[in-house]
Amino acid sequence: MNPPTKPLPPIKRFKQRAKAQKNSEGIKQARALDLLSQKYGFTDWKECLSYYHTQDINN
Repeated sequence: MNPPTKPLPPIKRFKQRAKAQKNSEGIKQARALDLLSQKYGFTDWKECLSYYHTQDINN
């Protein structure tokens, strides 16, 4: 797993951004999380979440 291409926000803020994208684009939450994760250089939300857990930046 590669590090993010830019600094990650706290996980709570990350999920809020995904929710806003979900609502504005009319897509599912899982898709919004994947798209936002890709903006940070991850392949999907699962990889991004794993990085959050290994870095302990869950605030």
